[in-house]
Amino acid sequence: MRLGNTGFFGDEYNSLREFAASGLQPHSPVFFALMRAWGAVGGRDIVWLRLLTALLAALVVPTLYVLGRELGGGRAAGLGA
Repeated sequence: MRLGNTGFFGDEYNSLREFAASGLQPHSPVFFALMRAWGAVGGRDIVWLRLLTALLAALVVPTLYVLGRELGGGRAAGLGA
């Protein structure tokens, strides 16, 4: 996975702007609050900022598998993941 090969896309610029301003708004979305904390730890490097989203996306697959297994059995787990 090459997170730093391209510059920011239009939607990423919007996210970066929201992320930078999220401390000023009283009801910021959770994602931007996470991005603000993530950026405070590692800065605003393009790879670092994209890494949070990539890690969260990677966690979706096992989470859906476990949820599917609990709610609908093995087949539902495989289809969900």
